Amino acid sequence: MVTETKVGAFECSLLRGTATVTITHAVHYSSRQGTKEPDKMGQVNFDCDNANNCGVMDQKGCFDWTKCVHPKSPRRPK
Repeated sequence: MVTETKVGAFECSLLRGTATVTITHAVHYSSRQGTKEPDKMGQVNFDCDNANNCGVMDQKGCFDWTKCVHPKSPRRPK
C-alpha cells in the first residue's frame, strides 16, 4: 500500500494562530487506459506540531483529539 503525507498550515481557533498539521493517507491506485489514478484514500495518521500549545496534548504526552477543531482530526482519545 502506498502512503502520501501532506503537511499544511491550519488557522486554529484554539491557538488563535497557525498550526502545522501532518496528514498521512493510504492510497490505492488503479490503472485506467495506461494511467494510474488514485481510487481509494483512507486517512491513517493525523498529527499536529502545535497540539501541546492548545490543550490537545496533556503534560504526560497523551492526546485528547476530541478537543481538536481541525475537520480531519481523529476526534477520539488515543
